[in-house]
Amino acid sequence: MSAEYPNPQPTPEFMERCIPIIKAWEAGTLPFNEAAERFAALRAEAAAAQQPANQGQVEIMMGVMYGYRANLDTAIDHFRAARRLFEQAGNPERMLLCDTNIAECYRDKGEITRARQMFSLALQTARQHGNRRVEIICIINEGQIQLKLGFPNIARPALEEALRRIDEAADVRPQVIGLLCEAHRDLASIYLLQGEAALAWDAARNALLTAQESKEVLRIGFANRALGEVLTALDVPPDGGDGFSDDPDHYFQMAMNNFREIKAEGEVARTLSIHAESLAKRGQVMTGAKKMQQAVLLFTRLGMVAEAARAAEIQMQMLKNAQG
Repeated sequence: MSAEYPNPQPTPEFMERCIPIIKAWEAGTLPFNEAAERFAALRAEAAAAQQPANQGQVEIMMGVMYGYRANLDTAIDHFRAARRLFEQAGNPERMLLCDTNIAECYRDKGEITRARQMFSLALQTARQHGNRRVEIICIINEGQIQLKLGFPNIARPALEEALRRIDEAADVRPQVIGLLCEAHRDLASIYLLQGEAALAWDAARNALLTAQESKEVLRIGFANRALGEVLTALDVPPDGGDGFSDDPDHYFQMAMNNFREIKAEGEVARTLSIHAESLAKRGQVMTGAKKMQQAVLLFTRLGMVAEAARAAEIQMQMLKNAQG
């Protein structure tokens, strides 16, 4: 470590100024532009003080914000900048976290081979250094990629393994609470595909409870969407609902409200697409086709090429079915 940069970690005082900004944005109480301006000011301050770890932490948080708005190229730029800064600071763990964030962006861009290569390297490094947090992140993402590729039988054991590891690592759980919510959400989808409705319902409810624990609007949106998907496949919830609504549209609308609140446009597009499929499955084919067209346009505008193509293909099939 260079003597010029004595702090490999962001300083506690600096983190105390950063975390409320990202939490307020995640909660929907701070507009994106204002959060970005505050982070830009903190970044300039850290650069002037020659504290690369502080500066790198700002770059990570800005990357997260841009990533959830589906501005993935800008997000990658921020994560790469953060990685360079943490390398200067002598912090290999945060360099590794930057690698996983970049890999997630490539996954969401549809560059699956590149994403898997990065996750594989990160997983090897994490295991070598006994870094359970990064190991869990990589395992969950491998499961998510396998699900995206259409291999739920491979995705399921990876995600279930991640849940077991989180249960065994109480100290790591708060650091991966958001991914824990996503793992429950993805398992709900897998259980549905495999015809295990009761497990799917439990997983979706666990996703919502975990999301509420995290207090992150984004994750609450994920969980609401998962409940909408599960309810689409069920005539009635296995336990009669147990206080939950039995209307899929209710949860899709809640998810839309969550994602719009924080301007997570990529998730808005995905929710439009999933809701459209739900409507078609429930006999509302033309309504579903119109909603799918909205998804196609938004995916296209956001540069989410693979998802735009898939949505357009589904919409064409809906229109054919509507014409008899």
